[in-house]
Amino acid sequence: MKFTEQLAALTLLASTSSATCLVGQYLDVSCQSCAAGTYSNTTTATSCTACPTSTYSAAGASSCTDCPTGTTQFDLSTGNVNSASCSTGCTAGYGYSTTASGCAVCAAGEYTNNVTMTSADVEGCFSCPTGFYSDGVTPSSSCLMCAAGYGTTSCTACRSGTTSVAALIASAECSMCTDDANGCYGHGTCATDTGVCTCESGWTGSFCGTFDTSVVDVDTTVAAVEISTGTTCSSDYTDSEHPNYIALANSVSAAAQATFEDSAASGYVLKAVSTILGGCEGTTTRRKRSTSTVTATTSLTIEHAKTNAETLSTFVDTEFAASTALVDAGFTAASAEITTSTDSGMIGLSDGQIVGIVIGVCGSVLLAFVLFMVWSK
Repeated sequence: MKFTEQLAALTLLASTSSATCLVGQYLDVSCQSCAAGTYSNTTTATSCTACPTSTYSAAGASSCTDCPTGTTQFDLSTGNVNSASCSTGCTAGYGYSTTASGCAVCAAGEYTNNVTMTSADVEGCFSCPTGFYSDGVTPSSSCLMCAAGYGTTSCTACRSGTTSVAALIASAECSMCTDDANGCYGHGTCATDTGVCTCESGWTGSFCGTFDTSVVDVDTTVAAVEISTGTTCSSDYTDSEHPNYIALANSVSAAAQATFEDSAASGYVLKAVSTILGGCEGTTTRRKRSTSTVTATTSLTIEHAKTNAETLSTFVDTEFAASTALVDAGFTAASAEITTSTDSGMIGLSDGQIVGIVIGVCGSVLLAFVLFMVWSK
């Protein structure tokens, strides 16, 4: 080889070995752009690196882009070359939702520990085993054991006076008493070694919170309470099937349920709670602003032994006045009104009605006396 040729070859070799490229490129004689689905983050790369699963890149990329939250590539046959490739699968902790038409966090009490296909025909999430839970908020690739003293699928604290065994959630949630006053509602004796209540006469149930109707005559009364929700009126709250109406009504009912959770200790057993919303009549979608707020009418179905309307109403009012559940939710309750009862004596006259009747009777007597005096003359 001639000297000039050798010099040219050496010059080319030197220039090639010292050449640099832009990020997103690699050197192959000359600088080449990285293909889609690969990247290069250095200026001296001689090849590009494939983007990992759950990421993608366009051609000439210096880094990979993460797939949208909860999504990944289930089908890699076309490569992770764009965001569309992410729509083929859901990551662990997510499953395909027909409602969202995409990947969504597994619901409370469910999980998934692998990548699943985005298809309505594929079961993305599975139920937690008995004794374990997930909260439905944090993506769960596995279910957690619930600690002693907690229960239900959301692993909430047991009611005062009761407890649970660790992991024993679905099969025996908060099923053991720890004391007489709270655990057995004051109507029985708690054997703390076994967590079992022995009820006194007139009461029955796991925690002595139900009347024994073979021993006690009971009545069922419905007390209605108007509750101010503080929620501004809109047409949403005039439609009982609207999601916002349902959510608010359920929230009020839940607060009422929590308020009377221990009412059996006072001799009143809450059997049912229902709520309807009002106060927004006339509100339309054209009305941009409203100064009115939604009022909830909550009906409490209460089972009780012989009592009177005043005593029951006072009990309901007192419980609502001391309710932390109501305060925490931002609700305010008015006075209770007895609406129906299996005890006809419970549906008494209001003070106003009584005053009206007294005035009416007195007026009639006075009129009769005047007529008698006129006639006698």
